[in-house]
Formats: sequence, C-alpha cells, structure tokens
Amino acid sequence: MIKNIRFGKKVLMGGFLFFCAFLATYPSFFNSYFKITMDGQIHFIRFEEIARAFKADNFPPLVNFMGFGHWGNAFTGMYPWISGLFFILPQMVFKNPIHAIMVGYFLVNLFTLINAYFLARELTNKYYWRLLGVILYEFNSYHLCILYGRDAIGEALAYTFLPLIFLGCIQIWTNKKIGILTLSLGMGMITNSHVITMMFACLFIAIIEILRIFRKKISSREFVRFIYSALITGLIACFTLLNMLTLMRLNSLLTPNKMLSPVVPSEMFDAMLNNSISDNFSTRWNIGIVAFVILLFLTYQLFTKKEGSWKYWTLGAWAVLISTFSWIPYPNSFVNSFFGNIQFLGRLNSFVVVFLVIATVLYFDKYGTKLSEKTTFYIISALLMLTCIFGCATYQTQLNDNPIRYYITKENYYNTINDATNAQHDYMITKNNKEVISQKVLDETPKSLKTVDSNFNSLILSFNEKNGQKVTLPFMLYNGINYQVKVNGENVRNFNSGQVLSIKSRTGRNIVEITSSPSALNIFTFVISIISITIVSILLIMNIVKSRKN
Repeated sequence: MIKNIRFGKKVLMGGFLFFCAFLATYPSFFNSYFKITMDGQIHFIRFEEIARAFKADNFPPLVNFMGFGHWGNAFTGMYPWISGLFFILPQMVFKNPIHAIMVGYFLVNLFTLINAYFLARELTNKYYWRLLGVILYEFNSYHLCILYGRDAIGEALAYTFLPLIFLGCIQIWTNKKIGILTLSLGMGMITNSHVITMMFACLFIAIIEILRIFRKKISSREFVRFIYSALITGLIACFTLLNMLTLMRLNSLLTPNKMLSPVVPSEMFDAMLNNSISDNFSTRWNIGIVAFVILLFLTYQLFTKKEGSWKYWTLGAWAVLISTFSWIPYPNSFVNSFFGNIQFLGRLNSFVVVFLVIATVLYFDKYGTKLSEKTTFYIISALLMLTCIFGCATYQTQLNDNPIRYYITKENYYNTINDATNAQHDYMITKNNKEVISQKVLDETPKSLKTVDSNFNSLILSFNEKNGQKVTLPFMLYNGINYQVKVNGENVRNFNSGQVLSIKSRTGRNIVEITSSPSALNIFTFVISIISITIVSILLIMNIVKSRKN
C-alpha cells in the first residue's frame, strides 16, 4: 500500500513537471510563426548544421559553411554545443523545423524544472515548498527573457544546469560525497553551454569559499572534493575546452568587445511593471514583479527573523542585483579586465534568481509552519505562471519591435537562418589587429560571386572572370583546421593567402568547392565528454534510487 502511494506521488510529480514544461513552452508557439532574434538566428543555423552532419553519419567540423554570410566563421568551434543536443536531436527527427524547435524548448524547460527540483529537495522535506522553489526558478521574467525574448540559448542552457552547481556545493558543505558528481555535472554542462556563465559561477563559488574560510567553516576534505570535482568537470567539458583553446592558440581572433552595460533601475521597474520580456534594452532586464516582491518580503523578514542560512542567500541575491545597477561607476580598468567579458550586467540575474530560490525555500522551510502551504503555493505559483504566460504571448504578437526580427515558419525557416549575415565579424581572424576579410578584400571580390550550395562540411561558390588571374574570395582559413579546395573540379594546394582563400581562376565561369573535416582528436574528445556525462548521470541516478530505498 505504501509503495503504491509513493509510486503515485512520483507519477503526479512527473506529470506536474511535464505540465509546467508545456506551460512554459506552448504560449510562444501558438501563432502561425515563431519570432526569433539575431541570437536565435545564430544558434539555429549552428544547430541545423550539426544536425545535418549527424543525419549524414558525419561529425561537424569546427567552422561553419552555412549562415554568417558564408565566410567560414568558427562558431561551431568557439561556441559550446553539446548541451544544444536538446535542439539538435529533435531537428534530426522532425520534418517540421518549428515542431523540432518547440520540442527543444520543451526539453530545456523540463530539465530546468527537474534540476531545480533536485536543488529544492536538498533544502526541504516539505512538498509544497519544494514545488514553490521549482516554479519560482522556471517562471520568472528573466528566464523567459533569455529563452524567448533574447533567444540567448547558450545562457538558457547554462541556466538549466545552474541549480546543480549550488546543489553540489551544498552537498559538499554538508559532507556528502555525492556533491562531487553533482557539482561536476553542473559545472561541466554549463561549460558545454555558455562559458561566461561558467566563469562567473566559478567566481561566486570562490567568493563563498573565501567567506567560509573567514567563518572557519572550510576543511581540507571540502577543498579536496572541489579539486576532484574540477577534474571530472574537465572530462565532461574537454571537447568544448579543447576546441576553443586550439582555435585561440593557433589563431588571432576578434572576440566580442568587453563592456559592462548596466541595468538602469528606473527602466528596470518600468519593464517589470509592464511585464516585458523583450531584449530591446539590456538596461531593462529584470527578474519579474512577482519574484521581486518575494525578494522584498524576504528583505523585510531579515529584520524580524534572526535565524537561518536563508538570510545569507537573500543578502547574496541583493548584492548581485545591486552590482548590476547603473548606480555603480565601474572604472575602465575594471571593464577591461576579466569582468568585462560579461558585457551585459543583467546577465547576472541568473545568479540573483538561484540565490533567491534557495533563500525562499529555506525561509519557508523554517518559518512556513504558520502558513497554509497549499494556499501559499497556489497563490504565488499562479501569479508567477500567469505573468510569464502573458509576457510570452504578448512578446510573440508584437511585430517589428526591433530592426532585427525573424518570423520563421516551416516554409521560410531554412532560407531565413541561412541567408542572414548577422555576427559575420565574430571570431574573425585578425592580422596585425586588422580583420583578414577587410573592406579591400570585399571590394576586390568578383561582383558575380554567388553561393551555389552550402552544407555542414562544404561550400560551393561560383563567379565569372574575364581574365584568368589570382582571385581572393571572402572565406577565412583557420590554422589547425583541415581544408580541401577544388577549383573547377581540380584539387589545389596553394589556396591560403594570409588565412584568406585565394585561388587561380580561369577565363569564364569558375566553380570553387571548399570542404573541411574534423580531426580524430576532435571526435575523440567528443566521445570522452559524452561518456563522462553518461557515467556521471547514471551514478547520480543510482544514488537517488539508493537514497529513496534507505
């Protein structure tokens, strides 16, 4: 009888998480189109290219032949994509790309909910407070902003695994060995999603550890477990890290500019009250009105309740939130340092939310006995869900709210994401601090140059030439990448001129085919990463099953 009740609760919990994932996904897809931003176009063409490679039983090279103006940018090599399998695998299965994208978003939301539940379960034994933490983590405005308002899929995927990082830390702090694997999986998958989030996650963990040293709470065992976790993280993320380090070591790359664009509080409150999830102004990014009210409530409780670690997490949420405000005049030396890599300080809202979730669950676990758990959960959850559903629906129905918007359908999907020229200069090769595809190169490019075909590992160009001569074409050649070039059906060897494609043409029409293939080391590290993720995940599941039996 007891076993049947427990099984029934598990089924109900699973059904609830599936329902929440659907609720967080469908409102953005009920139109006849799906609205995406520049970031969305960049990510979806990457995923399309990788999906095509796998469908052809091949492995994608580090450079891109599809999209980005067909300049051969190394987005696949420089931007993590293992966690992007949430989107890539559906692209391989579904014929309708919009259905595939919707399933991808559903999977991301589902795993976000699951990871948030594991974190909340560690903090309290009380059912409704766990669920409240889960709903707060999933249905806040910033999460919906990075998912749909910005299409910042790398950040959204990192957000999915962020709860595992702090779950692992809490387990290590409470002397649980399993925290090594939890932290490893969380940090490894965040590295496989968004490197900037990983860097700041490491920074926040370091700050917390320093505070624990001052409070004399740290032990040599804790330090050793963090070391073990870092080693396992290296295995999980070795594919991503090797790709990036190889390209950066062998090439001089134009990386995104360092800056610290702050959140302006007056604009933030305006967007909060208007329930906006738009990406139009980074100065307006916010966690949402309901989440902010919860933060204010916990702040008031700081002066009335004296016990509990929830206080430190509340103060941490405020410290991070205030650090994003325009109140602070960050000096140029700070902007040009490691911290400038974040570019938009509003990105730190991910950490504000996770700290707020931990504080909320811990507070209600300690002081929620005077409240009706069901009523409190239902009211707060309903407000969070409704504001986010309405926010997503409103955003999707607003047309032409930004000069760079795409309204993709089954019919226009591929042409839209493949023909766009966004981010052409990202990860551009430079020589003497100048881009190799300069304006001079573009001016000297044959006016008749056309893209005949592009695929996951090849690009075919055509152009007419009155006099057979040496021609430079706008296609980059990265050191450390295997390229093969055919001109008019014949293999050529001398095609690299200052890391730009340069070939000998003939009079009349010329056909140039460029192909690339991944190295054996590239494939090997991918296999190591996938095996490591699989083994660590299985060990964590086994631990969960074992702990339930005990």
